[in-house]
Amino acid sequence: MITKHSRPELLFPMSKALFLSYTLKESTFTATQMSSLSQPSPGSEESGAGELYFAYGSNMHLQQMAARCGDSTLFAKGILRNYRWQTNSRGGGNVIEGNQEDFVEGIVFTVSPSDVRALRRYEGVEQQIFVERKFDIEVERVLDTALEGRKPADVAKILAQYNSGQSKVPDKFSHDKPSTSKAEEPEGEKVFRKALVYISYKYQLPGDIREEYIARMQLAMADARMLGVSKNYLETSLYPQVFGKRTGARPDEIRSLQQRPAPRTPSLDQSLNSEQ
Repeated sequence: MITKHSRPELLFPMSKALFLSYTLKESTFTATQMSSLSQPSPGSEESGAGELYFAYGSNMHLQQMAARCGDSTLFAKGILRNYRWQTNSRGGGNVIEGNQEDFVEGIVFTVSPSDVRALRRYEGVEQQIFVERKFDIEVERVLDTALEGRKPADVAKILAQYNSGQSKVPDKFSHDKPSTSKAEEPEGEKVFRKALVYISYKYQLPGDIREEYIARMQLAMADARMLGVSKNYLETSLYPQVFGKRTGARPDEIRSLQQRPAPRTPSLDQSLNSEQ
């Protein structure tokens, strides 16, 4: 039976087009619209202002990221290889080790030390609900490169203008412009950057998603798609888990987790030293 929880358009009618068609069109952005928002900040890797963070769950929702990490700026799209997305036994998003064909797409942000402390609070690092790791993330330009380096709240305003019809959704017009983005390399070469990733080893068994997390993930997926996270990934990896229901862990999943060696997890003090 189809319920409102298995049909996202019934929860957020204005996002219906994003989930049903994912149609992206060429756009133009006026100088007035762009100048009304804050200008991009310098690249963190040059200024030493922070480091990179890979968001794969509800923090892809730009308004949520802005509220949690006030210093953060949009850096790039990202792909974590050899992992796969899951709804874990706590009812939230997680990534677990997979095989060579598995990958997780997300959004990469530049974050300050105070942002990292906030992320650790939200992710429950001290309680070991999530563990902080640094992984090599394959980075790519976002769909509209004019958004790179901007604060999430400003990017959200621009996307809202796309969604309301004040501006058309971008396709590739910005990719023709010169850029100094750290995600840009000669054509054909993959680019990797070290980024913080939060993983739950304590709660790795799959489960049903929490009701409140459904709404947050819908907003996150809508923002991620507008920034260029692939339609295929959203439809095959996230959409079924966010809007579907499970009956519990399969026997093969339980056996796999029981046989997997426990990862070494640094203490919180060791993690805090990584900022310095």
